[in-house]
Amino acid sequence: MDNNLTKAPSMTGYQTERLILRRFNEADIAALPGILNDAEMCAFLSLVPYPYSEKDAEWFVRKGATHAWAATLQDGELIGCVSTHPQLGFWIAKPHWGNGYVTEAATAVLDDHFMLSDEDVVATHALDNHSSAAALRKLGFTPTHQKPLRIKSRNCEVPAQVLKLTAEAWRGRG
Repeated sequence: MDNNLTKAPSMTGYQTERLILRRFNEADIAALPGILNDAEMCAFLSLVPYPYSEKDAEWFVRKGATHAWAATLQDGELIGCVSTHPQLGFWIAKPHWGNGYVTEAATAVLDDHFMLSDEDVVATHALDNHSSAAALRKLGFTPTHQKPLRIKSRNCEVPAQVLKLTAEAWRGRG
């Protein structure tokens, strides 16, 4: 287990050294378009439309975020999202790229997943998404195969790498 993780019950959320992961709520509707209505921000997000509107945010918060965790800084600023259902997915707001927040948030969620289950976790990234590839390698994911990935914001398919993380690999990490 990550010593920097304070576990709370799964339905409530998590607190890491720098982040609070909680369920999305109505207050997030106003923040989401400011983060996601950016072509570069959503260029590799398979399910996020561009342009991203308040209507998109309303749908996501009210219906689409069932298995997603909002990643916030300690002051409450929404900076990202992480989910393990149906596969690991994540995004971090552009001003916070390169700070290790993806690894920190995903570690908390994966710790919980593998505490409760031995089921493998799958992730997919576009071949040209080097940041996601690096984060997934750091988390212990290993490549399984390649396939096309539909990117909603670009309205096209791109070549993508599918990866897998087993409970054994997660529990055995150094």
